[in-house]
Amino acid sequence: MTGLSLAVLLFAMAGVVAGRGLPQRWPSAARAFASTQRVPVDNSICDVVTGKGNCLPGQPLDLLIWGDSHAYSISYLVRRMAQVSGARIGFATQPACSPLPGLRTPTLPACAVGNEAILAWVDHHSVRTILIADLWIGQEHTGPLATVDAGDGVAIHGLDASVWAMRALVSHLRAAGIRVVVEEPTPVFKVPVVRQLSRLAAAGQPVDQIGLSRAAYDQQQQVFKRIIGDLADTGQIEILQTGDLYCGAAFCPAVRNGVALFWDTNHLSVAGYEILAPRLLDFARTLQVNSSDRSEPRADASDMVAPP
Repeated sequence: MTGLSLAVLLFAMAGVVAGRGLPQRWPSAARAFASTQRVPVDNSICDVVTGKGNCLPGQPLDLLIWGDSHAYSISYLVRRMAQVSGARIGFATQPACSPLPGLRTPTLPACAVGNEAILAWVDHHSVRTILIADLWIGQEHTGPLATVDAGDGVAIHGLDASVWAMRALVSHLRAAGIRVVVEEPTPVFKVPVVRQLSRLAAAGQPVDQIGLSRAAYDQQQQVFKRIIGDLADTGQIEILQTGDLYCGAAFCPAVRNGVALFWDTNHLSVAGYEILAPRLLDFARTLQVNSSDRSEPRADASDMVAPP
């Protein structure tokens, strides 16, 4: 929560106290504002990029969660996912980087280096399932400057490059016997939810108007659907469906029952992840788990991904 946003919240709450007779929507807006909690990240979970957390040298991972900051935020639920499944779970995440090895963009050159290092790590370790979580619609990965080398001197650009890179990644993982699951992306709001709440709290307006039309969310999903193409229909990947948790038939609320489900334009708050939790726990119960020794020594340097 920024200093300016906090000041607006305190101003709104002070107005509620001083006015006494003001409508109930004022404290409602203040409560919703206060619920915009960022998820606490569990740093004890194995991070194969840095080697931090409870990584297991030479031991298999039952689940690797790979993606951008949305994948990293799932660490909030990983301890519960492990409890219901007995799975050993790790992360391979890079902020703002879609998990597409081979894809290059001049604005985020470290993404390509990091993704190729993560894929090399997967190739040298036993991983049963990979869950891919990403926002997908960033211009860095779908715009005209994105490119991939398709071989024989052929370069593919733009969104087509992401499509090609995804198909190549899935083919590579499937050839190694790895189950691939892709999570549906979250809605993306034009203005950060916390900023909208601060304005409404100051203006004494209701908060249930904050959100996105279902039609707009479905339009956002077109990029995701283009990238995965027919991979789900042909059984090469599974889709972890979450869109129905974010949206009803006509509207995708950013605030539900007076509680903010997102804290910025696209990242879930703690309350948002609690809504997502049953779906992720059900997914965890489907994991194929290695029943070998579960001791948890820390990783040594040989088990880290080389930094980009």
